[in-house]
Amino acid sequence: MGDPLLPGTDIGPLATGDIRAEIEMQVDESVKSGARVLIGGKRLEGAGNFYRPTALVDIPKNCPVYRQEVFGPV
Repeated sequence: MGDPLLPGTDIGPLATGDIRAEIEMQVDESVKSGARVLIGGKRLEGAGNFYRPTALVDIPKNCPVYRQEVFGPV
C-alpha cells in the first residue's frame, strides 16, 4: 500500500475520505450484524485515504456488504 505512482505499489489510496468512511461503515455494520473479519477491516493510520485489504466471511444477507457494492478493497 502506498503511492500509486511508484512501481512497487499494489494498492493505492481511495479517491476521497468520504469513500473511506462509507467502506468503514459498511464493514463495521456488517460485523455488528454477524460477519467475521479474517484480515483487515480497518483504515491504515497516517496520511492518505487508505483502507486495509479486507476479507469477510459468514456474511448474513442483511449486512451492507451483502446488499451493497463496496467501492474498495473488501
